[in-house]
Amino acid sequence: MSVYYYFLNLLQDYKGENDSVLTSPFAVNMPITREDKIPIKNLFMLDGYNVKQLVKEFPQQRLECSSIYKLLQKLQVTGSVNCRPGSGK
Repeated sequence: MSVYYYFLNLLQDYKGENDSVLTSPFAVNMPITREDKIPIKNLFMLDGYNVKQLVKEFPQQRLECSSIYKLLQKLQVTGSVNCRPGSGK
């Protein structure tokens, strides 16, 4: 038995049967951080990477294809990965 499922079973025993427990190690997807946007921009603009190649390039971040796709659309329209000035973000 893997370590993950061992701790999952311990957590289920601790919390009880009615409580919800994380059942998949890939259930939580991370947002794209500022530090990730710059290499994504460079790989897309300079090397011609597509969405699936970018997801494979950053497996530890657990990025979704849809979030990278939206970022690439924004990059094509505005030419920048930064938020618009005055957007409140």
